[in-house]
Amino acid sequence: MVYSRNKQKILDNVEVRIFAVEVLKFLKRFFNHSELSHATGIPVSMISQYIQGHHVPSLETAKRIINILSSSRIDITKRILKSTGDKISDAVDFSLLKILSKATYSYIERKSIEFDTTAVMNDIFAIIGLYVSEKTRTNLLLLSIPPLLTSQADICLKVDTPHLPIVVCMESRRIRRVKKVVFIKSPFIDATFIEALGERLRVIDNMHIVSPICFDDQIYNTRIDCVFGGGQLKE
Repeated sequence: MVYSRNKQKILDNVEVRIFAVEVLKFLKRFFNHSELSHATGIPVSMISQYIQGHHVPSLETAKRIINILSSSRIDITKRILKSTGDKISDAVDFSLLKILSKATYSYIERKSIEFDTTAVMNDIFAIIGLYVSEKTRTNLLLLSIPPLLTSQADICLKVDTPHLPIVVCMESRRIRRVKKVVFIKSPFIDATFIEALGERLRVIDNMHIVSPICFDDQIYNTRIDCVFGGGQLKE
């Protein structure tokens, strides 16, 4: 048992180190090496070595790299929007989503969260929700907002939020199975919307909101479980 736990810890650490390299490869599309060096405190020469695959960062260095995703030292969202013309989906790298999916699943497993349904919006982060649902063999509740509806959506609910009412649609047969929910939250979705939806589905007291990445303004919301964010990599 001890051997098994130690082996899992080693695998988790390797995953974090590889993930850090993917983060750098993703961010170099929007920031030069000097900017990344300033944000992480890592020399430009080492940033280049990691990106080119000549070296893999240590666990501590990897955490420093990953934590810039939630750091205020560089405005990632603003730079991405400027580079892609407000098309976030154009900026998301599949390899980064793949590693985020594994990290999110591992986080849920370590936290021993009990749930029967994985809920996720029909956006680019749905890949993470699909992965978690498959690995945990839970009911998948795929939510969409008109006019971007999934082919299976046959019922829509009006969700009142502090800003404005939002109509969200889903597959009715999936709702009947919902008792305990993990909602995989994109960092671009307001948590108040998810909470309001939880009220409508009557699962607010049995709902965990898990965000693969939390930005600075989200990390203090006690209703959100952040996989990466909050100034440090969550254990």
